[in-house]
Amino acid sequence: MNFDIASDSLRLLESTFSRNCHVFEKVEEGPAFFIYRVQREDAPRCWFEVFQRRVYPERTIAGKLIPASEAYPSDASFGVWAWTYPHIETARWRAGQIKPHRSTIQDSAP
Repeated sequence: MNFDIASDSLRLLESTFSRNCHVFEKVEEGPAFFIYRVQREDAPRCWFEVFQRRVYPERTIAGKLIPASEAYPSDASFGVWAWTYPHIETARWRAGQIKPHRSTIQDSAP
C-alpha cells in the first residue's frame, strides 16, 4: 500500500523535538530522505542522523485509530535504513545514495 505524502491525513515528522536529553532539528529533506542535527542539551557537540523517508500505514492499536505517519528510525534501524555521521557533508553524501522506500512511492493506478 502506498500513500500520498502530500495528504492532509498523513502525520509528518516534527521539524524540532527533544527526547532523552537530546534536541533533534530537521536540517534537510528530500523525496527519499531526512537529515536531522542532533545535540545533547548540555553539550556543544552535534552529529547528524540521515535516514530513508518511510511512511507507516494507518492502523488500529488497542481500539485506537492511528493515522498514517512518517517514521523516525528506531535504534535497530541504524545501519539498515538510518545512519549517523559527525559532519553534514558525509550525511549529505549518504542522503544522495538513498533510494525512495516503497511506502513513499505514489500509485500511478487509478
